[in-house]
Amino acid sequence: MRIVAMLSIGFALVLLSVPLHAGEVKVGVVAVQLSPPSGYCEMDKSYDYDKTLEANTAKLAEGAGNSFFGLFLDCDGLKRARPTKEFISTKIIIQGTKLGVAEVKNIQATCDELKTLKVADQQKGMQDNVKKNSGGNTLGDQSGLGVLDEVKDEVCYYGLIQNIVASGKNVRLLTIFASALRKHSIFFIYDVQPLDSTSVAATLAHLKSVYADFAKANPD
Repeated sequence: MRIVAMLSIGFALVLLSVPLHAGEVKVGVVAVQLSPPSGYCEMDKSYDYDKTLEANTAKLAEGAGNSFFGLFLDCDGLKRARPTKEFISTKIIIQGTKLGVAEVKNIQATCDELKTLKVADQQKGMQDNVKKNSGGNTLGDQSGLGVLDEVKDEVCYYGLIQNIVASGKNVRLLTIFASALRKHSIFFIYDVQPLDSTSVAATLAHLKSVYADFAKANPD
């Protein structure tokens, strides 16, 4: 598992996937059904902002070892950002690894690694990655909240507080991601929110709802 890639993903994002038809996205041998949660919208490549965001994320994704399946942004924030180019704090990202070959032991190993993760040990690599590939954003100190909940052999939820400078402004993010086993693949589903407008409990509850919808749409 590439921890640096996992924890720095919220800064610039891209959809590196092949849409087959409405709701279905395929990467490699794995196809999943995706739909934006209530209040979130898909990227629209007819807008320069969306295309630039995708290009920046393509750079960030290089060498990460994971595949991107979906990106959904807060609809109101996306409308504001297209003309102003401002940073959007509220987003959902879905990516995967070990596509088609993952087993129960792989998700358990991922969750076990997150339980012992020391964010400080990963900080320099994450800061360098964000500085180089996020289109001008910089990453400050981060605080790991640890594994917040777990359903053994299926999914675990990890929390992180991130301080960044985006568009010249200091932004504090609460990022909680689910690591889950579906379709013989490991999926990472990120719920990113501005820290001053939410709580850990509220974001965790929201992410659990997003994951439940994802799991229902993509049974093993």
